[in-house]
Amino acid sequence: MQARLQALYWADLLPSFPTSPKLPENPSTANLTPPQTPPPDALPAQTPPSASARISESTRKELIFAVPYEWTYTRYLFDLMKEADGGEEIPDHWKEVEEWRVERRFDTGLRKRLLGY
Repeated sequence: MQARLQALYWADLLPSFPTSPKLPENPSTANLTPPQTPPPDALPAQTPPSASARISESTRKELIFAVPYEWTYTRYLFDLMKEADGGEEIPDHWKEVEEWRVERRFDTGLRKRLLGY
């Protein structure tokens, strides 16, 4: 969905695209705490913590899309793309999240039934 949104944006098919899009709130990360960084004296001298590792830890909450937020986010992207769909005949899988996808995501025995483990 993100790739389609980006392609539509670059093709200038989303003239009403917001300047600063505001993502829907992600309640699934409310209690998520980033991994603890060990004190500097506990780290080996040759491997100081990198700035990129600290950045990824601090932004982790914004990047984890757990159920059911993944569907909220996908629906949000669909809403942003409606303008580009216009009157053209667009396949349903580019318009909405099919209910079977949501049901399949909650089917925790699927892997066991299909793969045997």
